[in-house]
Amino acid sequence: MNRRNFIKVAAATGVITSIPIGMSISNVMDKTYLDPWVVDKLPIDLRMRLIRCGSLAANPHNKQPWHIKLDNDEKVFYLFVDRDRLLPATDPFYRQIHIGQGTFLENVSIAASQQGYRANIELFPDGEYSNKTLRLLPVAKVTLGRVRPEKSGLYTVMFERVTNKSTYRKIQFPEKVEYQLKTISNEYGLNLKVFQRKKMVKNISKIAIEAMRIEGSRKSRTLETLAMFRVNGKERNKMRDGFGVGQMGMNPLLASVLETFVFSRKSYENNLQKFEDESMKIIVDQTNSASAYVLLSTNGNSRTDQVNLGRAYQRINLVIHKEGLAMHPLSQVLQEYSDMTLLHKEFRKVAQLKESETPQMLFRVGEGQKIEHSARRKTKDLLI
Repeated sequence: MNRRNFIKVAAATGVITSIPIGMSISNVMDKTYLDPWVVDKLPIDLRMRLIRCGSLAANPHNKQPWHIKLDNDEKVFYLFVDRDRLLPATDPFYRQIHIGQGTFLENVSIAASQQGYRANIELFPDGEYSNKTLRLLPVAKVTLGRVRPEKSGLYTVMFERVTNKSTYRKIQFPEKVEYQLKTISNEYGLNLKVFQRKKMVKNISKIAIEAMRIEGSRKSRTLETLAMFRVNGKERNKMRDGFGVGQMGMNPLLASVLETFVFSRKSYENNLQKFEDESMKIIVDQTNSASAYVLLSTNGNSRTDQVNLGRAYQRINLVIHKEGLAMHPLSQVLQEYSDMTLLHKEFRKVAQLKESETPQMLFRVGEGQKIEHSARRKTKDLLI
């Protein structure tokens, strides 16, 4: 929203005249929920430092579904799924949640190298469970071993990376970026496709819009999304998770003022159709601005496959951000609930997927405006 539009909205809603006397701009702009993104505020303890870096990773709905158990050995910790941070309506088999475990581990690995350690990651050390269940077993055991520090340009990008949900400027997808992404996918044994022909981009955009409509057609799924939508900074400082209009390209100052004096959780909860209608308008603008789509798939669909894909996806995130581009996952069509079955089949046909391939992540790429980071939990709150 530009300044002119803000003034119109502010005047129409009474924001300009309704700001209480004594309400300073500092009240509106209290953003301690962004402290974890500040590299100078990293914990001194090595494990806590790496866990903090892990928590900056991309993850579904910014649930931050990570539990950490510190071992008595000061060089070991275990990663578990936080069972209180699932998405049962839209991710019934916890596939996305396990992809989010992989993104965490990739950040830990990159950060460890920067500190002069190798993060030896053993997946499912107490046994791997099926891709339809979730058990109280560690996803990974991380053992830190001393090595020569390996400086990586991706480490600093870790603190800058955002999931950018704004509308994008059209670009020609750079060949050098496509080469880097394919190199990463090959390293992890994944399949990667880049769709950038106008007709194909248009077809996938139509599917993405329809997938969002399907997702919003059931109350339980809409409520699950609304539960993670933070209507103002007060909610973000309290919950330290989720997402808001700041991730959609609105100017941070204007967003903070509107969130404080205009937006209301109660109004959305009392009128879910309003929330859904506004979401659909946004998704149409987002998809129509895509310059290209990238699809990541695996030849299997085990928990190990999902976690490893998450590691590759996080590295791809960092590379794309380093190259000055923006990306935003639009994976609703890949979700496993029954309402999505027919559209999922249509997408597989359009994307020309082999029968053996499981599509795991679909995201749009373009050139986006600078946006605000999403909130992050305190590191100590991730500990079991």
